[in-house]
Amino acid sequence: MKDKPCRACVIENLKKWYVIDSILLNEHANRVFLRGEDFRQYTMMKAALLSNLYEYYQHVGYVPKLEKLKNTKMVQESAVKLAKVGKASASKMLQNKSVKESIKHYLMKEAKEHKIKDYQDFSKKVISERFLRMSLDNVLIGLPLLESKNVKAATDFKGEILEEAYRVIRNSLVYLAKTAPKK
Repeated sequence: MKDKPCRACVIENLKKWYVIDSILLNEHANRVFLRGEDFRQYTMMKAALLSNLYEYYQHVGYVPKLEKLKNTKMVQESAVKLAKVGKASASKMLQNKSVKESIKHYLMKEAKEHKIKDYQDFSKKVISERFLRMSLDNVLIGLPLLESKNVKAATDFKGEILEEAYRVIRNSLVYLAKTAPKK
């Protein structure tokens, strides 16, 4: 009986492994990165992110439900569906008036401070990165929090530290996924 939550956690972590690739790369990482060093760095950051999430999930009392996924292909298909949910949610969030205003103010401030000449290219880059970050957050933080036993733990000191560590690693992962040379 004690084996089931452990099995569920392993399947959940494997699914999240594929979700991250699906959101950031739309493909398996080993098929995307041109340089082996970028692939290794991406894989290490992804492992660090999942390790952080495991601790975060324990802290907030998130226990994944055991899914009937019998093989790797089923896990990957489930991950792609979950990634689509995260992307759809992020897309809706980006249509929100207050989010649009926030992005607009950020773009104007940054363009002024850094004397950005190609405003359209810069705004596409910022919106794309926000979309990816929001997609990951929806799937990796938002959905598990909805099923957590102790949501308030997310706002205590340890919860905030774990979430900040998550954001730092996530931002690095998004940056690498956007900037590393691709095949």
